[in-house]
Amino acid sequence: MAKVINQAIPPSLKSEYSEVLRVPRASPPFTGTVGIIPSARGRPGLPMPKATLRYVQDAVRWLYDNWRPLESGIDPALWRAERRAEIVRLQFPEPYWYTIPATADQTDYGTPTIDPFAGNLNPAWYDEQRYPSRCMFLNPARTYPTPEGAGTPQAPRPGWAGTVINGVWRDLWMAQRRLTFNLPRPAILDDTRPLIAALEGSIHAQADFRGLKQWFALCTWPRLYAEADGPPADLADLYAGWIPSFSIPIGLPPELPSDWTCTAHARVLRVMNYRAAFKNAEICDRLSLKVTTPPSGGLYFARNDDVSVTHYETIQVHQARGRNG
Repeated sequence: MAKVINQAIPPSLKSEYSEVLRVPRASPPFTGTVGIIPSARGRPGLPMPKATLRYVQDAVRWLYDNWRPLESGIDPALWRAERRAEIVRLQFPEPYWYTIPATADQTDYGTPTIDPFAGNLNPAWYDEQRYPSRCMFLNPARTYPTPEGAGTPQAPRPGWAGTVINGVWRDLWMAQRRLTFNLPRPAILDDTRPLIAALEGSIHAQADFRGLKQWFALCTWPRLYAEADGPPADLADLYAGWIPSFSIPIGLPPELPSDWTCTAHARVLRVMNYRAAFKNAEICDRLSLKVTTPPSGGLYFARNDDVSVTHYETIQVHQARGRNG
């Protein structure tokens, strides 16, 4: 830790720094040393995967190139640091960003096709009373407005559920949230204009005895298309995949005799990858964003008899704005 010895700190600043720094005493014996309080150490802001941090830096670079604060006599390093801090805090102020409201908020519900499990079983994880399966989701059975509360059995809130039937574990259903946004600035395949989603919400899991960290992932799947071409035919297909970087850091409660529950609070930043989100159109003015918690796939059920996972979050999409729009 860096130290500054015999540094005189004005009394007016000591109260502001008291929560972060140890400062010299105002009366003898003087310590003459300033140090960071251990509880205040660490990187501020959200924990992010390296790829996301790289995209954040790219976003700041784009804003800098398009606003050129040096021409206005502003310190470039300070300006970039302020823009980066805003993004990490999920703050997207004008005039640097468009905030895009969702024009549609729907939930796609479907049930899986189920095949026998053909892999090798590890007895440490499976038993004869709860044999795994292979569950695949593709086409939704129905689409309905996303419920704000728990929903109904016919139209549940986004999430999934699974159970054991005749000694075989299987997923019962999954429901993905799908939102549509009209982009203020149309996107092209090699676009560098930042497009970011900020999500804040929670994931709630219920099980018989124990849980898995794989259940606590908030997955986002962007898709760009052109309004003139209409929505792609596979736009509502169910996405049941999982990427480790989508997982929410959490310490799970211990195993219980019954009624195991856990809620993880999520506050995440997702930067859209244009090349991955493009499909056919050369110029896109619509964004479809799917938000899911990955179902068990017939495997990840921690030897429970019943599991249900639900999630609900507020979602804001932001597109960078240049000096000229």
